Amino acid sequence: MSDINYVALIGPVAITFWGDPNKALSNDKELRWGTRGARVVDLTKGTWVDHSAAAGGGVLKLIEVEKGLGTSDAVRWLEEQGLVKREDPAAAAKASEKEIETTYDYVDEEGTFVCQVVRYRKPAEPRFRQRRKAKNGVWIWGLSDGTYGRFRRDGDWFKFSQKHADRYVETTEFGEVARFLYGLPEVVEAVALEQAVYLPEGEKDVDNLRAMGLVATCNIGGANKWQQSFTESLRGAHVVILPDNDEAGEKHVTLVGAALRDAVSSLRILRIPGLPDKGDVSDWIADGGTADAFLDMVDRLARPWKPAPPKSKFGGLLFQDLDRVKGEEYEFLIDDFLSRGDRSLVYGASKSGKSFLAIDMAMCVARGIEFFGKAVRKGGVIYQAGEGQKGVKKRLRAYRQHNEMSPDTPLDFVLMPATIDLYHRDGDVDGFIAECKAWAAVMNERLELVVIDTLSTATAGADENSGKDMSLVLSNCARISTELKAHVMLVHHMPKNGKSPRGHGSIFANIDNAIQVDRDEETGVRTAFVEKQKDGDDTARVKFELCAITIGRREMDDRAITSCVVVDKGTKDEAKAADRARSGVHLKGQRRQLYQALIDALAEQGIPTPPELKLPRSIHTVVRYAAWKDAFTRISFIDEGDEKKRDAAVRQAISREGREMHSRRLIGRHDNYVWITGKPVAGFANRSRDETSDKPDSTALDGEDPFATWPGDGGL
Repeated sequence: MSDINYVALIGPVAITFWGDPNKALSNDKELRWGTRGARVVDLTKGTWVDHSAAAGGGVLKLIEVEKGLGTSDAVRWLEEQGLVKREDPAAAAKASEKEIETTYDYVDEEGTFVCQVVRYRKPAEPRFRQRRKAKNGVWIWGLSDGTYGRFRRDGDWFKFSQKHADRYVETTEFGEVARFLYGLPEVVEAVALEQAVYLPEGEKDVDNLRAMGLVATCNIGGANKWQQSFTESLRGAHVVILPDNDEAGEKHVTLVGAALRDAVSSLRILRIPGLPDKGDVSDWIADGGTADAFLDMVDRLARPWKPAPPKSKFGGLLFQDLDRVKGEEYEFLIDDFLSRGDRSLVYGASKSGKSFLAIDMAMCVARGIEFFGKAVRKGGVIYQAGEGQKGVKKRLRAYRQHNEMSPDTPLDFVLMPATIDLYHRDGDVDGFIAECKAWAAVMNERLELVVIDTLSTATAGADENSGKDMSLVLSNCARISTELKAHVMLVHHMPKNGKSPRGHGSIFANIDNAIQVDRDEETGVRTAFVEKQKDGDDTARVKFELCAITIGRREMDDRAITSCVVVDKGTKDEAKAADRARSGVHLKGQRRQLYQALIDALAEQGIPTPPELKLPRSIHTVVRYAAWKDAFTRISFIDEGDEKKRDAAVRQAISREGREMHSRRLIGRHDNYVWITGKPVAGFANRSRDETSDKPDSTALDGEDPFATWPGDGGL
């Protein structure tokens, strides 16, 4: 019973077997059984699952599990339960006669009846069926050879179905029926008289053209059923193909035209203008088309048939269409180094700086800035760091500080500090692709670069020297690149004193860009050079150095925390100086306490800068010396027992350490006022200031420089 709605049956069948569902866990889309809802029925999909038994499926599977019944017995069980209406096969066969809209008779060259195409009224499906006559006048529904059965002794024959095997009253074998063109006798005559023969797709079109006094034909079953015998019937003919206005019509043109091209005298194609989608010549005639108008259209618009280029699954493109057909072109992501949407290998010996270079390239892409003077396409970046995850975070912080980027800078850069498996069948390829797509969806720029650092940590268990293992890994990398439409960069190792990447030669052979990183042991200068460029010049190279950048200090001993960044060759000293300036002056002991006390005093008792001080505009707040002194007293460790001695010790410390900070222009003081200049101090937030914030106003205090001397403390 092909009309059974199995989706609608899933609920009633499940209730029959399992009883009433748990109402608290059920809703109008799914039913659940058990205290935890282990048994679930999806009412929208018609499926079930039993989590406790790890089983599931559709209605028929549920009946099989619960009753042990196959398909035909399951359908019979549904009928017995009253869940579906019992079918009367004989009545159904007769009922088909009442739905017939029209029939088309096929005859042989002599005009003898061979078979018939039946068209049913809408919305019957299928709308077309073929039948032939048996010797006793009943119909045989089908033209192919094989076993047929019928449901009563005087009834029609139907193609044998195992579903109705126990209901047939009789079965027999019938042979194949020979196929002929529709209206073959008229076609043969037209070919002999050198008249045009029109070839639409269906019998209705043929009859409408015949009614206009034209010769037309088609074959039973459509273009995919074209046979060599049809070609022989049209040998020497003048044929005009009339395709429907849809994809099937174009297939008809291609297949039938190819079959006829070497057999007919002429072969043209007429694409009737103005047809609706899926429209045909019958639609054109119904809109008022006449024979004269049709023949005029043929004379004006029919063109010699020639095969259309196939729809290539592999991106096939004619030479002359290189500039006309849009498609992916070869583009650089980083000029001369990385090609867009491809795969690359950045490799070098241990301590060569390959990962630092990979980070620098990735950040150039994310920021859309030049890489050593090379143009870069801006795009999203996903950096998977399976090796040295903590170190990568430090490197990114160092890059951020070196390039004076705020920690809040929005950037389409995602760090994945976790190991992935690109080798095993049950590894992480699917999950990795899915997560990358999810990250790409929230990026402002298109995802352009995915970095795998390193290849070896992403392929644990694989033999790098095995072509089989590496082919599987590289195939997965290619899949990542294809599905994400992004460049995939693999960071890999090279043996010390080696000249090629570690492992099987297929690693190098199956990537598009290869960049080798070497280090000069004497000078420390690194060289990154293109060793392979699939479709470009492979002579590009850059020289760089690694410069240590201070990114913080350890709480336990105040020791500097550093990481390295990539800098141009010859600029390392300049970069170090800039880092020292950014990192600030390092203060220890009482000097550090005194500086902290000044920050506290400014926050607690600071006042707007008095105009008479004429300090730079960046210095908004000053504080009185006494408030500073009190703040230092609270946090210092000075304890002389006697209050006078302690006060004297505090003053002495302020005088000694204050003079030193004043001489370094970390603080300023005039008479009773003290302030912070904004010059960087290690371990303290960088207080914004302009370029002259540690310089006095030229008119300040009658020309006196408030940093020239440290005023005496008397009277304060």
